[in-house]
Amino acid sequence: MQAMQIMIQDRRAQFRLLLVGALWLTAALAEYAIMRQPGNAWFLPRDLQVRFSAIPLQQISTEFPIFAQTIAASVLGVWLMRCARGGAFIICGICAFVELVYEFGQRSDFSAWLIPILPSVWPLEHVPDYLGRGTFSVDHVLAIMLGGVISYLVVLNTIPAKR
Repeated sequence: MQAMQIMIQDRRAQFRLLLVGALWLTAALAEYAIMRQPGNAWFLPRDLQVRFSAIPLQQISTEFPIFAQTIAASVLGVWLMRCARGGAFIICGICAFVELVYEFGQRSDFSAWLIPILPSVWPLEHVPDYLGRGTFSVDHVLAIMLGGVISYLVVLNTIPAKR
């Protein structure tokens, strides 16, 4: 009986993780598609594009997609790996670390050091094309770190503690 309750709790926790991760990912994608420049939301009618362009959130929402995708990647990573609380810390930390490396890779001095040491294998062969070409922002770094902490807190609140 008790084993059945634990299994049901685990399934509910896994479903909540999937749902929370999917919602954060949807929020990040919606912000990318809708709240950016009016021409980006090509799938929306033109009058809706114009209405969204008038919303003043565009000036303060530049960090939201990075914040949301850090949370989504961390929560979905924990869901995919079916981690306990200790493993969740590692997954959330890895996701935040990868985001931070990519953000620091936008700096030309850091990318000049990083690109030569990257191996030229399948998943990494196009990485040099992206590094050093973007714009580094301290606000993005703060959004990534805050997203990593919040994702870990969400996971801790979702995964039941072992008794």
